[in-house]
Amino acid sequence: MKQPKILFFINGPVPSEKDYEEAAEIGVAVSYRNTLFVGGVAAEPCDGVAGDVPKEYKKFPTAKQAVAKWKDAIKKAKAALPDVSGAPIVEQQQTQEPSKQQTEPGAKPAWGGMPKGGAQ
Repeated sequence: MKQPKILFFINGPVPSEKDYEEAAEIGVAVSYRNTLFVGGVAAEPCDGVAGDVPKEYKKFPTAKQAVAKWKDAIKKAKAALPDVSGAPIVEQQQTQEPSKQQTEPGAKPAWGGMPKGGAQ
């Protein structure tokens, strides 16, 4: 499962130290968006929002809600996996002998090696 897409809205072109700290607390990667360039544009699809969220994005879940939903989905997916903790370990058997080209020292590769004059 991929991580949720979180949009972190900032006031200006570069996140402040406070913005970086708040984004780090979310626990997943975030994409920063400048609130000065959001108004009047169709909302970008995302799983959650954080920071100085503009009104166009108020309909989306918060970053905390999106991350909690994602973590819950991971727990459910793990719970659905079969328990193999007591299963015996089976070693894979080699089905055929390795070719002589692989075992003889100095053997030429099957594809013929480098052309005369080296790589071109």
